[in-house]
Amino acid sequence: LPPTPTPTMPHGLRNLALVAAFVSAVPTAAAICESLESNFILKAVCDTIAGNSKAQTKTLPTSLKVIGAGAGRTGTASLQQALDILGYNTYHMKEVVINGHTQQWQDYLDGNTSPKEIAQTVLQSGYDASADDPVQGSTLELLEVFPDAKVILTTREKPEKWVDSIVQLGSIDQYFMTYYPWRLLRKFTDFNILARTYHAKRGYDWANVDRSAALKWYHEWNAKIRAKVPAEQLLDFQVHQGWEPLCKFLGKPIPDVPFPHTNDKAAFVIALKVLTAIHYMCLCSPLLIILCCCRCCRASKSKQKTN
Repeated sequence: LPPTPTPTMPHGLRNLALVAAFVSAVPTAAAICESLESNFILKAVCDTIAGNSKAQTKTLPTSLKVIGAGAGRTGTASLQQALDILGYNTYHMKEVVINGHTQQWQDYLDGNTSPKEIAQTVLQSGYDASADDPVQGSTLELLEVFPDAKVILTTREKPEKWVDSIVQLGSIDQYFMTYYPWRLLRKFTDFNILARTYHAKRGYDWANVDRSAALKWYHEWNAKIRAKVPAEQLLDFQVHQGWEPLCKFLGKPIPDVPFPHTNDKAAFVIALKVLTAIHYMCLCSPLLIILCCCRCCRASKSKQKTN
């Protein structure tokens, strides 16, 4: 007896099944956000896409209670989480992007609006504290608007490490301006333009950092804050010091949770790898679908000729 032929799936169905399997293998945006909850940058990207603003308050604040004077990459993400644990709603660079405030800050940096006006942008979104850029660069101006605010200057133990972080951070420039799908999303390209602006005001190019210029700005800025902010309103702080100096300065009890440490170099590297992987997935997915469709067409024509 001849061998029984093994049942086979028609070419068209098989190719459609391959496409379906590929699509189903790609996790949804919600699943990505849930699984990457611990990564500061990736969570910020997910929140930006989803439009998840963080501040939730019944009454809008009338003043900034805390102003973070430390530059980005000095522990500002950890400070934000710490302040939130202590009961503040803290405005970080990611909140600028998530809330769609990049144009307001661009106008402010271009000299078209006043410190009081940009402060209202922050307050009306429910935030009563700040950490990170671009608010950091307006510390002294905002202190004139809110003279009772407390100022926290976050710094790094080794300034050269801060420069290393800024150089690394500048690599995001190519992701949001040249990589898909990020370059198609307005919030990310607007963020990139804003970041270029405030780093340029410091005297260096964000996408191609002059290390000596960045280090010069870092020392001059910290010295300026220490000289001009009243001593009783200023905390010179490094996040490895933990809760005690921060809570003492703010008059808050020490929480019964570890001091947060987030957005370190390792997490940053992971974030870049994921953003790169998503970029290549976006490039390859349409190609795979086109190839499968072409194969389906060829199989269909071949079947017609056979018939």
